This record gives sequence, C-alpha cells and structure tokens, in this order.
Amino acid sequence: MVDPLGTSTFGKAKIPNTYIVIVFVLLIFTGGLGLGVKMRAQNAVQDAADFIAGEDMPDGVDGENFIGGITMSLDEVDRWDNAAASPTSPLFNIYDSSPIIGAFGKPLAAGGDTLAVTGSGYMWIDVYGGTDYYLLPDYNMMKANNPRLTQMVINDWDVDGKLDYLVQFDVSDVGVTGQGIAPQLDMYLPLLKTDISTPAFDNPDDQTSIGSSETVIELIHTLSGVSEHEGYYISELWYTTNSTYEGDDVEFESISFGGGYDVYKVSGTSLIEITNVNEPVKKENGDYGAWYVEAVDDNDPLARGGLLVVRPTDAADTFTLTVKIRCTLTADVTVTAHMKYVSPAGAKLAITDAVDLDV
Repeated sequence: MVDPLGTSTFGKAKIPNTYIVIVFVLLIFTGGLGLGVKMRAQNAVQDAADFIAGEDMPDGVDGENFIGGITMSLDEVDRWDNAAASPTSPLFNIYDSSPIIGAFGKPLAAGGDTLAVTGSGYMWIDVYGGTDYYLLPDYNMMKANNPRLTQMVINDWDVDGKLDYLVQFDVSDVGVTGQGIAPQLDMYLPLLKTDISTPAFDNPDDQTSIGSSETVIELIHTLSGVSEHEGYYISELWYTTNSTYEGDDVEFESISFGGGYDVYKVSGTSLIEITNVNEPVKKENGDYGAWYVEAVDDNDPLARGGLLVVRPTDAADTFTLTVKIRCTLTADVTVTAHMKYVSPAGAKLAITDAVDLDV
C-alpha cells in the first residue's frame, strides 16, 4: 500500500507520513487535556479557599435547601441611639413554617443559640420584646438591617387574645449541607424603651369670653416627662363635651402634634410618621365626643391604628396636642381630653383633663 503523503526516513527506517501526522495530533490533544485538568484542579483549590474565607458561599448541593445546624445570634438595640438593649423577659420561638395552633417552637436564648434547619428553606421567629421595650412593627426598618428577612406578620396565631410579632428569614442557601462549620445567622432587632411612668396633661387654663358668634379656637395640651430615646404607645385619644350633639355648641375639627417628640402611626407592618389628623376618625353624640386615635385593640401595643410617640436624643421634653374646635356657644361648655396608653406587656393607663369654654 502506498502512503498518499509519502514517507520519511529516520535512520534506516522509512515511516509513512500519515502515521507521523496521527502521532502529532495525539500529542497536541493529550497535552491540552493535561493542561485543562491542571487548571480545573487549581480552580477547585481556589474555590475551597474562598469558601473557608467566607468570600464565595455556594448556594447548596444541586440546588437543594440547606439542612443542618445554624448558629443564630440576636442583636437587640435601641432604635433611636443604636445602643445595646437589655429587655426584661424577652421571648423568642423558632418554627420551620408559619406557626399554627398546636405548633411547638424551639425557644431561642436571648444571647444566641444553635438551631437545626430541616430543609424547608425558611425559618419563622415569634418575638416578644419583653416587659420594658416595645417591638417596632415596621418591615422596612427590619429589612434594612436583616437582608435575609422575607416577611413580617402581625396576628394572633395562637388565639390567646394578644397579637404576635412574626418574622420569616430565608435560610435556603445560608450554607451547604454537610459543611463542617455551622453557618452564622444574625438577627438585628430594633426596640423602643418604654417610659410611661409620668405622662400627664399640663392642665391649660379655661377659655373665657368666647362669645356666641361662630369662631374657631385652639385648645392646646402639653405632655412631658419622657426620657430621651424613649416613649409610649397611645391606643386612644379623644375629646368629649357636656354638649348633647355635634354642632349644638362645639364641633371638633383637626388635631396637630408638635413639640420635641416624633409621632408614628402603627399601620400593620409599617410605622408612618405623622404630624396631624385632619378630622376625627369617629364621632359620638349624646355627650358629644370625637376620636382622633382609636386602635383596633386598646390593650395591645402592636395594634393597628395606635400611635407610638418617641422623644429622640437631644429633643425637647414636650409633646403638644392642638385641637381646633368650631364654637357656636349658647352656654358654657366643658371639654375633656382623654388619652389611653399601653405598656409593652399590655397594661392600660389613662389620663384626662377638663377645660371650660365660656361664652
């Protein structure tokens, strides 16, 4: 058989050129393959080093949710000065899914704990902030410091008559199943220190010589007695009179909040800063009265519709309530301001003050 590429002579041997080409191609291929194996080995070593350093945490094994132990710690802080908080008797219970009646969670120590994750991909925490700190039901505030937070739910899941503060964290890719060291999960929990020992109205003077013509007056009450970066939850704020019907002698219009305090309306999982309420949220006749704040539950500081009032750092210790009253007096009228406020544990307190409006 004649080689179409001819032959080459090596010493006394003549070798077909086709064989030489085949050997050359094999050398190129096996050399490149060896280089590829070497590069993949180098990459595997680098990936392992990055994982140990925490620079490149893999998402899991074949896309599966993480299963194993998680070391969890709590960072409880005062929201208004970011100092460490030390609540009295806080409680934390962990669940693999949204808790329902009959579910039993694992208690989490306030200082942190190691928890087992079963592969659901999520972890639910039922939080009670303690007897001297208010929880802050604000998803955006929590999310800003807890990137793994996926939900916040405020409801009475255990039907004990008290709202529960539930947060959900994504732990699907917090680590890799089977890794030697338990991954770390930190929860930042902002709180408000309560100060409900001394709030009181300042007893403004009676207003005289208002006259019988239609006129709008302002009735101003000032509260004080709260330490810096502390505050309280108002469940109800309303005014009553000894006038039988709205408009007989007086009609309550808007109310505004001033002084050094910040005021936040509790709205589910949001805290909305406000400075006024344009009109009463409820009115009643027969000793006419007007409500500007009425939470859906008057003994629960997580209840929608209440107000959190806070004295920030370096702010004046004054909280003013200015209500506008349209008067068409036919006789002297007594206006009484009422305020109910609630401790973190649900204890209700109330203050009142009466002011005479004289013709």
